[in-house]
Amino acid sequence: MGSAVTQLACGHRHTLAYVASTGRIYAFGLASRGQLGIGEDKDGCSLADPRRAPSAVKGPWVPVSGTGEFLERRRLSVEGLDEKHTPLVLFACGHSSFLKAALAPLRPDAPQSPDDFRCHRPSWLALAPEPLQLDKSLKSAAVNHRRQLGESAQCLASYNCAFLRRPLESAPSRADHGVDMDEAVKLLEQLGKQLSKDAEDALLAGIITLLNEQCSRKNYPDVECLRFFLVAPLLHLFARPELFENLHSGFAFCLTQLDPVPTRVLTGWLAKLPTRHFARLLRTFKAVAPHVLALPAHTTRAGALAKERGLTGCMRLMRLLHSANADRGDSALVRSSFYLPDLNNRVDIEKDYILWVQHKGQPDHFSFCDYPFVFDGEAKTKLLRADAQLKMHQAVQQAQTQNFFSAMTMAGGMVNPVLLLQVRRDNLVGDAISHLSKFPPEELRKPLRVKFVGEEAQDEGGVSKEFFQMIFREILDPLYGMFRSFDSNLIWFNFVSLEDASLFHLIGILCGLAIYNNFLAGVAFPLAMYKKLLGLKPTLEDLKELDPTIGRNLQHLLEAESAEDVESLMLTFEIEFDYYGELRRQPLSDRPDEPVVMGNRQRYVDAYVDYMFNTGCKESYAAFHDGFHKVCGGHVLALFEPAELRAMLIGEEDHFDWAQLQKNAEYLGVYYAKHEVIVNFWSVFHHDFTEAQKRRFLHFLTGCDRVPMQGMSAVKIRIQPVHGGAAYLPVAHTCYNLLDLPVYPDKDSLRRKLTQAIEQTEGFALV
Repeated sequence: MGSAVTQLACGHRHTLAYVASTGRIYAFGLASRGQLGIGEDKDGCSLADPRRAPSAVKGPWVPVSGTGEFLERRRLSVEGLDEKHTPLVLFACGHSSFLKAALAPLRPDAPQSPDDFRCHRPSWLALAPEPLQLDKSLKSAAVNHRRQLGESAQCLASYNCAFLRRPLESAPSRADHGVDMDEAVKLLEQLGKQLSKDAEDALLAGIITLLNEQCSRKNYPDVECLRFFLVAPLLHLFARPELFENLHSGFAFCLTQLDPVPTRVLTGWLAKLPTRHFARLLRTFKAVAPHVLALPAHTTRAGALAKERGLTGCMRLMRLLHSANADRGDSALVRSSFYLPDLNNRVDIEKDYILWVQHKGQPDHFSFCDYPFVFDGEAKTKLLRADAQLKMHQAVQQAQTQNFFSAMTMAGGMVNPVLLLQVRRDNLVGDAISHLSKFPPEELRKPLRVKFVGEEAQDEGGVSKEFFQMIFREILDPLYGMFRSFDSNLIWFNFVSLEDASLFHLIGILCGLAIYNNFLAGVAFPLAMYKKLLGLKPTLEDLKELDPTIGRNLQHLLEAESAEDVESLMLTFEIEFDYYGELRRQPLSDRPDEPVVMGNRQRYVDAYVDYMFNTGCKESYAAFHDGFHKVCGGHVLALFEPAELRAMLIGEEDHFDWAQLQKNAEYLGVYYAKHEVIVNFWSVFHHDFTEAQKRRFLHFLTGCDRVPMQGMSAVKIRIQPVHGGAAYLPVAHTCYNLLDLPVYPDKDSLRRKLTQAIEQTEGFALV
């Protein structure tokens, strides 16, 4: 026809079209119920023929100018409608057609004008907070209120258009959900306080109905539909974990079964939530697990499945929150926020781990090991110990079986059920390499026992502890040149180390043995080391930790705003390093003379980070990695995060519970908890010492100023009296966490001598 159609409206099997330039409306398609408005023939049959061109709908239609052709009206005539009208919007639905029109003439500058469907007009619906201004009738549970609440609760749109920010600046997007979370919390809390029991039941029934309807959906037509997952958990009903079976688990399954695209949108929204709202959501679902675990064991299969379903749903949702938390940057919750402390008392963690190993990969088996972020330090230590004990038991059992058959067959060759390491103090590193390099993995996983040649001491833990303290101090000595120290007080592989790979392999084995046998190691590796051990890739943030100066400079390079700022640095694709007093250059690409500019600066930074953590130490790290995994490889390692693996090896640098240290103390000889010297000792320690002095005392007594991952409860100290007089200083036996404390006559004498002992001691106070 050559005319520009500006509006189309489609019904069940019919279509309307509007040409704004002429003011004409056209219709075609099915007309069995008069939905085209083009009249009937003389026999009462529809004039519409799907095979013909669209027919004009006769009526008083004129274009915006008001001077168009006036068509004769037939079936579309409206009583009293004699004036000319300009169509504004066409609607078609089912077997019906509708028209919104304005009295002509309609000028171009009028507030109303015909819609042009060719132009995108963003629009969205918003539910004002006024409907939630509650009244006393809610207390009486009026029938209409109960019905409205139930109907609203089971309607997805009720959540998606509620509590939107005012004024509405844009439609919802992946970057912004548009919900006023503070207003939602405020009004929904008000709703919860004023509902009667009947109204609350209606609300609960409505949302459960909605969850049942949504349980099979994996996607939604628009991101605004995902607002439901932000708003619904704010209802006071979610604060009742006893509703887990239908409410919490149903909600969790609806959310966690979504396709990847809506899941990414939701994860992005969660990552940007204010901390108070993100933490509230976590607390809501975190409370379900202890409630379910505290329930009595069900005697029916259905009851047991309901408990498992509740745990599975909430754990999956917590995993999504844990993933979102990783993207929150500086506002991320500390990892302890996800811990379930009651897990140690409610679940046999060792058994759960063994079953997890046996059923790994089976989707119908629930195990907390699939959600390792809920394990606190004590629980993960149990997991590691369970894995170690399992492998040690297997190694010992194998040795005993071999010994039994050897004795029966008189074949000889008895096997030691422990890993016995005999070393000389004056050749500690050489003996360790000689012995440990010969052991296969199954031998290294036996319980460790250390014996110093020529000494009678039996290793009950103290000798092994002394061995680890001494060998790490010696092998990490700068004289070996294996590692390079940085201003951060951390160490990393030396790019130009001349040492054999066997030494790096030994350090890896020693780190594995320390973790496996529950000893702390004095190695100041950056977090990047533990990332690599777990198969993760170090980033620029890791370089900032290791070398803050270089890290900041590279960050400034990425943030430079102009090409001149980048080019003024005169960088090329190479790195400079010191080679025993000589400055050398290492290419970072096939074109080391390539200048760094705006377009390739990210590639330069990536290459720099890769060289520092990968390429530059490839052989040294490979030997270390093989040694570590020779002892600690296996399923259990995958349950740890890099920071947790570091805490297992070197301990935590915070969480100093000094009251727990006192509670753990054991007193020998005449000393007891109420003895005057002991009372004075703890008074000085708690009230006179600074935090730094307390940490120095811990190092003085145990050889380490960090706390094991399982907390201060794992640090056991003993205090015994010595009768040499008040002139003597306290002496620490670091191998046994034993303090020789003279019987000082008063508190001042004790303070002076103890301060002198911890301030003047350097290195390890070994006796």
